[in-house]
Amino acid sequence: MKDIIDEAVNNASERLAEHIDFEILKDVLIKSCGWHYVELPTLGSNRRAFDISEWAHAECSGNWKHQGRHWLFELEDDAILFKLTWS
Repeated sequence: MKDIIDEAVNNASERLAEHIDFEILKDVLIKSCGWHYVELPTLGSNRRAFDISEWAHAECSGNWKHQGRHWLFELEDDAILFKLTWS
């Protein structure tokens, strides 16, 4: 039982650390580098989340990063097209 609790605590800690890291990265990229932020209302299914990621790989001209439904785009045109396509 202790192993299950330890694993759950470790998983939660890792997810929290990833969230904090992304929030810091988001602030730096937006404030210092002029990146653009888009938050989707929902990801929907796992299939849709995969489709969104595949779309970004194929269609975005600049760099981009995401965590769940939170997306950052280097280029404003990519952010606009993304929002029009997926929001």
